[in-house]
Amino acid sequence: MDFTFNEDQMAFRDSLAAMLASEVSSDSIRARWQSDSGFNRELWNKLVEMGITAMLVPEAAGGMQIDEVDFVMLAEECGRAALPEPLVDIALVSSRMLAELVQANSAFAEQGNALLNQLAEGSALVMAGHMINPYKNFANEADWFLLPHGEEVHLLKREQVLISAQKSLDPSRRLARIDWAPGPETRIVDGERGALLWRTALNRGALGSAA
Repeated sequence: MDFTFNEDQMAFRDSLAAMLASEVSSDSIRARWQSDSGFNRELWNKLVEMGITAMLVPEAAGGMQIDEVDFVMLAEECGRAALPEPLVDIALVSSRMLAELVQANSAFAEQGNALLNQLAEGSALVMAGHMINPYKNFANEADWFLLPHGEEVHLLKREQVLISAQKSLDPSRRLARIDWAPGPETRIVDGERGALLWRTALNRGALGSAA
């Protein structure tokens, strides 16, 4: 098997690295410490325009349906630049989890594909929580949340949750606790299917963080 990256993959990585080098600096990160949200919407829109949020979204939902391996190099560049925005959370973890929820629950397919399309084009931010970490970074910027209740996977709108800010040792992060009430109307899958999705999401998050 060939595990080397091709020229197109490396060219895309280099384009992202160049953009991050011009947009993210120690001074720009420190400037965020004094802002209310800490989230750079202009920079996020540039990442969307590059197609990064659409990379792992299925073609049927308006994405590129590129392999996760392609994303590893990009996650590495985001780490190198110390990018505060939750790109791995949204473009890697949430996008793939939504796509798998569409496959797991046919009744969710129409809503799920519409949400995937919004995620790809940058008009909606979807964040996935996990039971091993009660706090989410930049939760106030999210429009939708994928949240666990035991083995269940729930999808909630921003107005269905209560977000409480938490202090962080890293002032460039905006951590928050998310309180919510599970119900049958928000549950997408449960049982072993839900447990598998949460295990897979954890592995993807670990992959993105390790990169």
